[in-house]
Amino acid sequence: MIKEVNTLSGFNQIEHLWDDLYRRSQVRNLFLTHAWLRLWIKHFGAGQTFALLYLPDGADRLEAGAVLKRHGKVISFIESDFSAYPDFLATPASTGRIGEFLAYLKATYFPSKFVFADTSINSILCRSVNRLTKERWLPIFKYPSAMRSVNVAGTFDSYLAAQGAKVRSEMRRKVRRAQRDYQLSLRLFAQQGERDEVFELIRRVEQDSWKAQVGSAIIYNGDQMYFYQEVFDYYAKRNEARVYCLYFNDQPVSFVFGILSERRYYALKTSYRLLYREYAPGLVLFFKVLESFFHNKEADRLEFLGSDARWKEEFSNHREDFCTLELYPMGLKSISYHVLYRYIRPIVKRLRIRS
Repeated sequence: MIKEVNTLSGFNQIEHLWDDLYRRSQVRNLFLTHAWLRLWIKHFGAGQTFALLYLPDGADRLEAGAVLKRHGKVISFIESDFSAYPDFLATPASTGRIGEFLAYLKATYFPSKFVFADTSINSILCRSVNRLTKERWLPIFKYPSAMRSVNVAGTFDSYLAAQGAKVRSEMRRKVRRAQRDYQLSLRLFAQQGERDEVFELIRRVEQDSWKAQVGSAIIYNGDQMYFYQEVFDYYAKRNEARVYCLYFNDQPVSFVFGILSERRYYALKTSYRLLYREYAPGLVLFFKVLESFFHNKEADRLEFLGSDARWKEEFSNHREDFCTLELYPMGLKSISYHVLYRYIRPIVKRLRIRS
């Protein structure tokens, strides 16, 4: 039986069921936990977000679930701006329920398509594509990308050695340059009582950052500010909040706001002061954070999250491929679009380049 929950209070009431499903799903993904989804729905999901649950008749345990969002005639995962690694949640024996979810949504909302952006090729959804094709869904893969991370294993020196001589030399050169002109210190904020200090240092860094110039800074968006404040409070109570700030002398120059969940550190937000950009304060920050992880063995992976970038590639020793997966009900219109996108569009692009 498929059940729909479309209010925050309703989602709160199934917390124990969702947490039990998460444990049995055998995944490690902060963004599929009830705690994270509850906070996201509260701050960003009003009116359009809903959860689908598969509860077998007579059973008292969920077998599958998903938090989705409606945009007119399009159904998608929740946005990746304040989340990551979206997917369906299911026990190993129930991954086939995805097709039943899609059939339910098709019959209930008559969507023109499903758009699952920023989805890992290792997700339950992408691994179910062959089965969904047999169930008369047409998949179209778009916008390939990558998510970078660092597997924290061995020593920091062995990690640096594996990054290659050029990258290793450049990292150490930038750290030495900063150390030549400033006394460097890395401070960790993890206690609930430190929240005001955390957001004051975020304000000091972000007001002199490129994010302030483009309007994406936390401090200039009330919804973001309240969300991250509540995130810090909740995870600090669980000893999982981790905000690292790099200081040059006594001046905060860069920070990373993150969560340590199931031995994975998720770098949710980071920024640096443009005043010190010649010293690469963002790079020096992550150099010091990784050095501490290799030393204290608190995390076995650091997830950079967000759009790919050269500096992430240089730091990372692991990548996961992502894409946008669009699913269309099988029909003449969707097949025509597939032919246009897959075969005709590349030919037109090549002809334009030649001309």
